[in-house]
Amino acid sequence: MNITGLRLTNFGRFRGDQELLLTGGVYAVVAGDAADPRRSNWLGKTTLLASIRWALHGELPWATIDDAISRGEREMAVDVELGDGTFVSRSKSRGKSAVLRVVVPDGAGERELFGVPAQDELDARVGFSAADFAATVWLEQKAASRFVVARPADRTAMVAEWLALAPLQAAAEAVQRDLAALEAKLIRETATLASVTAGDPDPPEELRAEVARCEQDVRAAGEMADAWTARAREIDAYDRAVERRGRLEAARRELVEAEREAPEEDAAEVVSAAEAAVVVAKRNREESRREAERLRGLTAGKFDGRCPVICGECPVPDQILGEKAKIQEAWEAAEARVMAASEVARTAETTARGMLQRRQAWAAWRNRVQRLMDRVRDLEEEGRRDGTFLSSPRPDPWDPVDVAGPAAALATSRERLRRAEAAAGLREKSQAEVDRLASEAKVHRIAARILGRGGAQRRISQEALGRIESGANRLLAGAGVELTVRLVFGRELQGPAEVCDCGRAFPKTATARACEGCGEPRGRKRDDKLYVELSDRSGAAEDLAGVALQVAAARWLRAARGAAWGVLALDEPFGALDAAHRPALARALLSLVREGFEQAFVIAHSSDTLEAFPHRIVIRSSGAWSTVSVE
Repeated sequence: MNITGLRLTNFGRFRGDQELLLTGGVYAVVAGDAADPRRSNWLGKTTLLASIRWALHGELPWATIDDAISRGEREMAVDVELGDGTFVSRSKSRGKSAVLRVVVPDGAGERELFGVPAQDELDARVGFSAADFAATVWLEQKAASRFVVARPADRTAMVAEWLALAPLQAAAEAVQRDLAALEAKLIRETATLASVTAGDPDPPEELRAEVARCEQDVRAAGEMADAWTARAREIDAYDRAVERRGRLEAARRELVEAEREAPEEDAAEVVSAAEAAVVVAKRNREESRREAERLRGLTAGKFDGRCPVICGECPVPDQILGEKAKIQEAWEAAEARVMAASEVARTAETTARGMLQRRQAWAAWRNRVQRLMDRVRDLEEEGRRDGTFLSSPRPDPWDPVDVAGPAAALATSRERLRRAEAAAGLREKSQAEVDRLASEAKVHRIAARILGRGGAQRRISQEALGRIESGANRLLAGAGVELTVRLVFGRELQGPAEVCDCGRAFPKTATARACEGCGEPRGRKRDDKLYVELSDRSGAAEDLAGVALQVAAARWLRAARGAAWGVLALDEPFGALDAAHRPALARALLSLVREGFEQAFVIAHSSDTLEAFPHRIVIRSSGAWSTVSVE
C-alpha cells in the first residue's frame, strides 16, 4: 500500500490547497527559497511528511494542533488517497475537535466512517499502530541513531512493542501474580496441615471401638439400674404392706377403745316428750305473765269502766275499784306464778337440751365407730392381698447402680470421636487443598518459564532480532559500508541469578544451586535487555547502524504483521555521513525500497544523495508561504 494522492489545505506553511499525485518509488524531498537559492531549511520539508502522519494517526510535532493551521486561517485539512482505494481526510477548525473521515471501498460501492470506527478501520488497513509507525517506517529528523544510543531498557520496550510481546508480558505478569498468591496460600495451607497433623487425636477407628464399649457399658448399667429399680419397688411394696398391717392393728385397737367409751343414749321419744314439756311450760309462763299484767293494771288504777265480760259499761265500777286490795294480792300471787312458770320453763329447756346433746354425742360416737369399722374392713381386705407377700422375709436392698459414670464416659468418647472425625476431615481437606495448590503452582511455574523473558519472549525476540540484524547487515554491506551490527538479548552479570526463569526467587544465600519451585539449576544473573554492538563506534557509525536497523525492522515488522503499508519516510538520515557514505546509503535505500517497500520519502540536501533518487518533490518558498509539487 502506497500513497497515490496527497492534498494539503492551510497546513502549516502550505496555505490554500496544495495537491500531489504520486506513484511508487523513492521521492527526494527538496526545498528552495526564491529570494536565497542557498537556503533550504524551515521551508516545509518536515511539515510535508508530518501531514501524512497527522492524516493517518492524528499526531503532530507542534505544541498544539491549532499551531499547524496556517496563520490567518480558521481551519486546515489533510486528504490522503491510498493505493487500495482508501480515502482519508482529517480536518480541524480552530478551537474545535479534529474530524476524521475515512472512505473505504466496499464491493461495488463505498463505506464512509467517522471518529473512532474510522480510526480502527484505518489502523487495520495500514497494519501499524501509531507507536510502531513512529518506531519503524517513520525516521524523524536527528533520530537516525536513536535505536542504537537508546537505553537498553527503552530499546527492549520498543522491540517488545514491535514483536507484540505485550500479551505475553501481561500473561507472564498475571501468571507471576497468580503464582505468588498460590505459593502464599500453599504456605498457609501447609502450616494449617502441619498444625492439624501435630495435634492429631486418637485414630477414629480406635475411638469408634471405644464408643462401642462405652455403649455396651451403658446398656449393662441400664439393665442393672432396671433390676435395682425393680428390687427397690419390691422393698417399697413390702414396707408399705408392713405399714398397712400396723395401721390395721392400730385401727382395731382404736375401735375397741371407742366401743368401750360408748356414751349414754336417750331414746328419741324421751327427747320428744322433753321438747313438748318445754312448749307447755313456755305457754303456761306466757299465760301467767298476761294475767299478772292485767292485774298489775288494775292495781295501778287504770280501770277504764268497761266490763271485760259484757264488753260494755261495768254496772258496778265502784265495787271493782273498792276491791283494789284484793286485786293487789291477786297480782302478787300472779307474779309468783309467773316466776314459778319461768323456772319450770328453764328447767324444761335445760333438760331437753341435755337430752338432745347426749343424743347428738351418741350419734357422733356411732359415726366414729362406723368409720373405724369401715377402715378396719378396708385394711383387712388389703391385708388379705398382702398376706402372701408378707409371708416371705423383707428383700435385701442393693447398693445404688452408677449409671451416670458410664453415660459420662460414653459422652466423652463420642465427643473425642466427633473431634477426631472432624480433624480427619479437616486434615483430608487440608491435604487435598495442599495437593491442589502444589499442582496449580507447578503448572504456573511451567507457564512462567514458558511465558517469561527466558522462555517464549526470549525465543521470539531472538528469532526476530536475528532477522532484523541480518537485514541491517545486508543493507550496510549492499551500501559498501564496512560496518556490522550485532543485537544481543540479555547479558550475564556478576553473581548468581536472583530469580529463576519460572519466576520464583532464589534464596538470598549463594549456596542454593537449584530452584526450589521447578528444580532448574541456578545460572548467572542476567538483565534480559537488548544491546546493540557495532564493529566501529562513531557518530556516523551510529547513524548508519540506526538507519539500517530501523529500515530492517520496518521490513521485518511489515512481513510479520502482514501489514499493507509499504511507505518509508526518512527525514535527513544522512546528516552525519561523509561524502563517501551518503550516496552509498542512498543507493542501498533505493534497492531496499525496490525489494521490500513500494514508496519512500527522503529529505536530503546534498546533490550526491539526490542523484540516487529518481523522483522529486519540490517545495518552493516565497516569503512566509510555500508551495509543493512533484517533478
